[in-house]
Amino acid sequence: MDVRPLLVFPPGWTPFGPYLALPALKGYLENRDVHCEIMDLNVDFFDYLFTPEFMAECYEIVKDKHEELDTRETLTQEERVLYNKYARAMLSKNTITNVNKAKDTIRSDEYYDLSKAKYTQNILFDALHLVASRYDGITIRFNKIGLKYSSRSTKQVLQAVEDRILNPFIQYYERNVIPGIQESGHTFVGISITSESQLIAGITLAKLIREHCPNVQHITFGGNMMTRLATGWEQPHPFFEIFDTCVMYEGEEGLYQLLTALATDQPLAFVPNLCYVEDGKLVKNSAVTVAVHELAVPNFDGFPMEKYFMPDLVLPLYSAKSCYARCTFCTIPYASHGKYRILDIDQIYEIMNELSQRYNTKYFTFVDETFAPNTMRKVAQALIDNNADFLWYGETRFTKSFTKEFCDHIYQGGCRKIQFGLESYDQRVLNMMKKDTKVEWIEPTLVNCFEAGIAAHLFFMIGFPTEERHEALKTIEFSRRMLDLSRNTYNNPHSTRGFGTFGLDKYSGVWMNPEEYGIQITDPGEEYDLALNLDYEATIGLTADEAEQVVSLYNQNPYTILDQTNYQSFHESANKLHAEEEPFLRLCLNESTEESMPTYFNVRVRLASRPPSETLSLDEETLAFTMKRDLSRKDLATNENILFYNSKTRRYFQLESRYQPIVDSLQAGVLTVGDIQGDADLLERFEDLLYYDMLLLQGQRSSVQKLDVLDSPLHFNKAATPVQTGEKEIVLFNRVTGEIMKMNSLSYGILQLLDGNQTLQELMGVLRSNSIPVDEGLLQGLVKSGLHNGMIHFSEPFVESRQAELA
Repeated sequence: MDVRPLLVFPPGWTPFGPYLALPALKGYLENRDVHCEIMDLNVDFFDYLFTPEFMAECYEIVKDKHEELDTRETLTQEERVLYNKYARAMLSKNTITNVNKAKDTIRSDEYYDLSKAKYTQNILFDALHLVASRYDGITIRFNKIGLKYSSRSTKQVLQAVEDRILNPFIQYYERNVIPGIQESGHTFVGISITSESQLIAGITLAKLIREHCPNVQHITFGGNMMTRLATGWEQPHPFFEIFDTCVMYEGEEGLYQLLTALATDQPLAFVPNLCYVEDGKLVKNSAVTVAVHELAVPNFDGFPMEKYFMPDLVLPLYSAKSCYARCTFCTIPYASHGKYRILDIDQIYEIMNELSQRYNTKYFTFVDETFAPNTMRKVAQALIDNNADFLWYGETRFTKSFTKEFCDHIYQGGCRKIQFGLESYDQRVLNMMKKDTKVEWIEPTLVNCFEAGIAAHLFFMIGFPTEERHEALKTIEFSRRMLDLSRNTYNNPHSTRGFGTFGLDKYSGVWMNPEEYGIQITDPGEEYDLALNLDYEATIGLTADEAEQVVSLYNQNPYTILDQTNYQSFHESANKLHAEEEPFLRLCLNESTEESMPTYFNVRVRLASRPPSETLSLDEETLAFTMKRDLSRKDLATNENILFYNSKTRRYFQLESRYQPIVDSLQAGVLTVGDIQGDADLLERFEDLLYYDMLLLQGQRSSVQKLDVLDSPLHFNKAATPVQTGEKEIVLFNRVTGEIMKMNSLSYGILQLLDGNQTLQELMGVLRSNSIPVDEGLLQGLVKSGLHNGMIHFSEPFVESRQAELA
C-alpha cells in the first residue's frame, strides 16, 4: 500500500488554541522520515459556522420555523421552548453582518480592549445561538457540541451519521472537507477523538470518507476517548464497519508501526497498541510506551494558526507523560498505560525555543496531567539562564513545595498562572480521593502565588461519594474567599474557579470499588453501551441530584435563580467563552483590577427637560420586532409586544404594542422628543432605551459618568427584579442586560432608597439619622457593584455641573 497519511482533529473541542495530539504525532512520525499532514477541523468548523453566508441560511430556516409556530393559537410546553429559541435567534439578525468583524477582533490585539472584547463575545454568543436554532435538539457551546442523538449510544451514533437534517457536520464535511481529501490523494486517514462531543463528528467524517473517497484505503481512530471505549469491547464493535483499526493508549509508536506495516504489507499482529478485527474476532495487541527522549518537537504545520479565537497564540507542550498520582476519581492511568516519565529539562527548553521561533509566540501551556513542582522549578531556571521571555501556565496539585521563595522563582522564570486540582477543602474528603494533599498546604500555597504575581485557577467537584453538604459548602466558600483575596488584596483579577458535580467515570478507582464509597452503580443498559460516565445511587452523603442543586445554587449557572419565577432570561443561551487562554493572556499584560472594570457608565437622560425639537433614532445595532407573545415570561403569554434588541450589547427591551405608531416614526427617522413629552410613561420608557444604548438622541449615545464620582444623584433601576433565594438573601436580576447581583435584604432596602434625587453622601446621612450603622467603604462598594451590574445608574442633573467643572 502506498501510504500517504492524513491525521484529523474533528469538531467538538474549544477553538481557542491548537490541541497537542496530532502535532505530537506528526513530529514523531517525521523524525522517522514518515511525512504526514494534519488538519484541525474543529477550529475550521467554528470558522465555517461564523460566516455571514451560513448564518443567513440559518436565519431563513429559523424564521420559517418561527412563523409556523406563530400561527398557532396555543403552544405545548415543547413548542414554547422552541418558539422562544427561534424568536431570540431572529432578534440576532444583525449578528450576520457583524460576525466577520467579531472574528477579526478576537484574533487581534483589539480584543485586549475590554469593551471591544465584551461586544465581540456578545456577537459570537448570538451567532452560536442563531446557528444552533437551525437544528432541533442541538447544543453548541465553545466547549462542547451536543446533538439530539446521544454519543453514549452506538445505535444513536449510527442514526446520527445518517441524519442530514439534525447532524450539522454532514453539510460542513461535504462542502469543506471531502472535496479536499478526494483531490489530495491521501490513502490513510487517522481521526483523533479526545472528548465525547467529538465522537459523532468523527464517525460522521469516517463514513463520508468511506462513501466518497475511494483513494482512502485505511481509516484508523485514536485518542483518549477511543482508548476508554475500546477497553470495554470484547466483541467486534459496529464502528469497525466504518473504520479499520483503533490505536489505543499513547499513539506515537502504534501509529508509526501501523503505517510501516501497511506500507510493507506486513500483518497487523505485531503493531503495538492496535485494536482491530481479524477473521470475525476482536484483536487487541500488546501495549507499549515511548521513552521520553524519543519524543520529538511537536509539529503544528498544517494547522491554521491564524484561525484560533485568541489575539495571541498559546502553544501546548508537555514536560512529562502519564501521571504520578492515583486519584480515585481519575482514569488517566488507564487511558495512557504507561509509567510517569519526565523529559530532560534541556529537551523541554529546546522544544519551547524551537516552537517560539517557528510560530512566533512566547506563550505556552504545559498540558501535563500533573505538572510536577520540581520540573516547574527547572523550567523557570532554564528560562532565566537563557534570558528567555517565555510566559507559561500549567496544571498541578497542592504540595509543600510552593514556598514564597519557590513562587517568586517560578514567576521570574515565566509562570503567570497555575491551575490547581483543589477538588475539596475538607481533609476527610481529600483522603477518600487519595489526593495525598494536606488542607494546611492549600491556603499558604495560594497566598504565596498571589504575592509573587501568579494567578490561580481552582478546579473542584461537588458530591464526591460520601461528601456531606457542609463539606461541599466549605470548599465553595474557601474558593470564593481565595478569589476575593487575589482580586482585592493582591490586585490580581485573573484568578478563577471552575466546579461541577462529581462524575463517576468507568475504570476510575471509585468505579472499581463502589462499596468503599457507599454507592450503587446504575447499569446504563444496552441502549447506552458507550457510556463512560455512569449514574449511581449514593447511600452516604450528597446524592447526585443534591450535588446538582448545590452547584446550581452557588452560581455555576446564575440564571437558575429564575426557576422559581415566571421570568426567563434572554441571555441564558450562552454566556461563557470557557477559554482558559484568555485570563492567562490578560494576566501577561499585567492588567490591574481597576483596568479590568469599566470606569465610565451611562447617565440617565431626563427627556422632559430636553428641547422638543431634538431627534430620537435607533442605534445602528438595534433592531425592533413585533412579537405576538411575551418573551420575558416562561408561559409566553399572548400579549403583543415590540422588542428592541442590540446585538453588540446583548440588551433586550420590551414595549407595549400600543406604542407601535411611535415606534414606526422612530424607525422612519422622524421622531422628536416633543412627540412623546405628553406621555410620562412613554418618556420613562424612552429614557430607558437611551440609557441602554438602544436609541440615539441627536445622533449621540447616552452621556457617560466616571465611576469615582460618588456625589452625584443615583437612581435604583426599575429593570432590576428582586428574587428571594434565602431567608435573608436577595438576587437582583436585570431583565434588560441579564446581569445578576446577590445581596442581603438590608443592602436591597438601601438601594431602593435611591430615587434619582439623592447622592451617596446624602444617603449616608439619612441612614445615620435613622440609627442604621453602615460602613462607608462597604456602602461605596455596594454602589460601585450596583453601577457595574446595571442595578443603579446616575441621573442627568449632575452631568451639566460636572461638564461645567471640567470646562
